[in-house]
Amino acid sequence: MSLGQGLLTEDERNALAGGQSTIERTTALESVYDRIEAIERDLELLAETEPQLFEEILNATIRMSQSEEALSPVNDSTEQTLGELGFSDGTEKGKAAVFAARDYIRANGEATRRELVKTIMPIYPLTYDVSDAHRQGEAEGESNEWFKEIIEPGLEALPDVEPVDNDQSWYYAE
Repeated sequence: MSLGQGLLTEDERNALAGGQSTIERTTALESVYDRIEAIERDLELLAETEPQLFEEILNATIRMSQSEEALSPVNDSTEQTLGELGFSDGTEKGKAAVFAARDYIRANGEATRRELVKTIMPIYPLTYDVSDAHRQGEAEGESNEWFKEIIEPGLEALPDVEPVDNDQSWYYAE
């Protein structure tokens, strides 16, 4: 029996492992973000029809997120700093959005505000309306509030991300 494709294609694995150009890495990341919505629908179905399988998937995800090799390592001072920000839809979801933005920046070396709104906000909208995310970070609307209230202060609290160009771009500073 063939296992088929997982979340990533072989080309996407290669791109994300660092063997490809920034454009190929960005394309791979965008493809993965596009699949997340389909995965959520699949998980909802499994939760209803196959609760034991759903529970196994959930436990595997939790184990991975708690491993020492998880993508977003956090030290105690960063955790405390982010916890003090008081995100609108709960601290954990706010932190998850900030870490997703940081992971995107790390994977690409840098990212613009517009890129972060386009790729991260649809996945972590918190209490914000995602309908204006297509405007990609314009100076008005919910996407601007989302970035200003959640992502920007969160990134400023992280020691490995630095703003450039009046906070319109961010880069990963190892």
